[in-house]
Amino acid sequence: MVDGKTLTRVIGYLTKHTDGDVSDEEKRDFDEEFVAQMDMSVMFEVVLAANYLNIKEEEQIKHEHAWAWEGVQSDDDD
Repeated sequence: MVDGKTLTRVIGYLTKHTDGDVSDEEKRDFDEEFVAQMDMSVMFEVVLAANYLNIKEEEQIKHEHAWAWEGVQSDDDD
């Protein structure tokens, strides 16, 4: 289940990344700020929500910050 606060973050992320008027550089800057404003537990919840909702764009955050997930067991069914 995804709580409302986390869903709001996910929607904000997707809104920015689907805006055709936003350049790739602006998206990268947004991504950096998006991650910087979250503590580890919030980032974990956002990534879990992205997994649950099958959102591949936010999965990229997990891969870009793989160091934060070392030792965390995946719940993937693959």
